[in-house]
Amino acid sequence: MSGIQKGEVINLLRKLLRVSRNMSNYNFRDYSKRRIMYEFKCNKDNNDNDKSLEKYKWGCQQYEVLRRQSIISQLYPEQASVINQLK
Repeated sequence: MSGIQKGEVINLLRKLLRVSRNMSNYNFRDYSKRRIMYEFKCNKDNNDNDKSLEKYKWGCQQYEVLRRQSIISQLYPEQASVINQLK
């Protein structure tokens, strides 16, 4: 594989943000969103194909972790907080 296309990276970003919205706890949801945006902003100027592929694979692994975590958070819902009621 020669490198990662821009569309694939954008698709991964969208998938990560979509699954992070499914977290039932506000703190986890907000942290995951901040962390995702931070990682993508730090690596936006990366021109090294090998490093890009490595980061993309890492992002795909993190997507799977976040997806499993969001499923677990939905299985064991918490009592709604004031912050959750505002959104």
